[in-house]
This record gives sequence, C-alpha cells and structure tokens, in this order.
Amino acid sequence: MRPTRDFRCLAKSTTYRLRVLRDSLDNARRLPTARQRRLAVSTLTIDAANTWSNFSRSYYLSSCIGAFLEPLGRVTTTLAFTNFNDSIGEAVRIHRAYATPRATGIWHRRDEPTWHDPNVLLSCCNNIGASNYIHMTNALSVGTRFFIDLPVFRNYCAHKNQQTQKAAQTLAPTYGISSLLLPFEILLSTPIRARDPLLTLWLYDMEAVVGLLCE
Repeated sequence: MRPTRDFRCLAKSTTYRLRVLRDSLDNARRLPTARQRRLAVSTLTIDAANTWSNFSRSYYLSSCIGAFLEPLGRVTTTLAFTNFNDSIGEAVRIHRAYATPRATGIWHRRDEPTWHDPNVLLSCCNNIGASNYIHMTNALSVGTRFFIDLPVFRNYCAHKNQQTQKAAQTLAPTYGISSLLLPFEILLSTPIRARDPLLTLWLYDMEAVVGLLCE
C-alpha cells in the first residue's frame, strides 16, 4: 500500500491484500501437519499486522497530500508539507520527541510511531488539523478488538517465547476459546457465535474499517 491522492485507491489495494490473506489462510488450514500449519499461520499473522500498519501509515500520508475522500472532498490540513519525509517527521515529533533523522535528513522507519495503534493515526491527523479527523474517529470506533489483540499474536509469531505465548493465550477466553491451546491453534479456532476462525474474523473486521475510513 502506498500513499494516494484518492482514498478509494488505497481501499482497493488494501482490500485486495486482505482477500489474498484470507485465501492463504483457508489453504493453511488444510495443510497436513501441525508444523506446516503453525509456520503458515505465523507468517500470515505477521503479514496481517503489517498490512494494517502500512495502511495506517499510507492513510496519514495521503491525508497530508490532500487525498480525495468521497463524502468530504479533498482533505485539507492546517500544516503544509513539501514531501513525505516532512510529514513523517511531524508524526515522529509528537510520538518520539527525542528521535533524530539520519545525517541525510531522512527519517529511519524504526523512528516512526507504532502505526498499528489507531490512536497514533488519530493523534497524527489531529495534529496536522486534517479535515477528515471526525470521519476517522467514527470509523475507528467500531466494536472490533483486532486493533488490540492482533499485535499480541503478531508478537508471539515473531518471537515465540514463553512471555509472548502467555500473553496470546490470556486473550483466548475473550472469544470463548480455550487458553490451553497454542496461539496458532487459537487463531484457527472459531469464536463463540461465529462461523469463521479468529484470524479470518480479524481480516474481515480490518476490511470493514478500511472501507469506513476510505469511502
């Protein structure tokens, strides 16, 4: 996903990516061994978290360049930017005040805020006076936990230690799933009153939020 001058384009590219992830997850569930399923689900969970982070970052940068948002028209901001690096610098300034750019003046990606957190996106857009801020607060207030819980499972999939495993297992009862299962088994389990596995539900929720933000 890249910044765009039309949020519908950002929604289209993100939605396509989420559908690919859902199809890949369906295939992963049919793999013959637990090890193969674990590896595939771990990769897809990290990809899902990265997809949301990249979307959030692109949404902010698209707002900075006045992208078109169908219900509001062109987004306006109270701060003007000459390039994306300046936009990123403004985001870094309010979230990591002591960070400094490289000698070239370019900000390193590791200095950027945690884009997976919706509060980061909101605060960054509020800081620049983006005209779509209220639209964003409404879209991000939907009742989904993927904002909070997906990063926990992503951390387990990336690091796989006792601490990250316990953190993920602790969340399972929230969905009516046994906390005795391994995290990748939790992701493939179906929550109470649902028809799809937990990770699939999060991908659908993500697509719904993307649609609300971009259309």
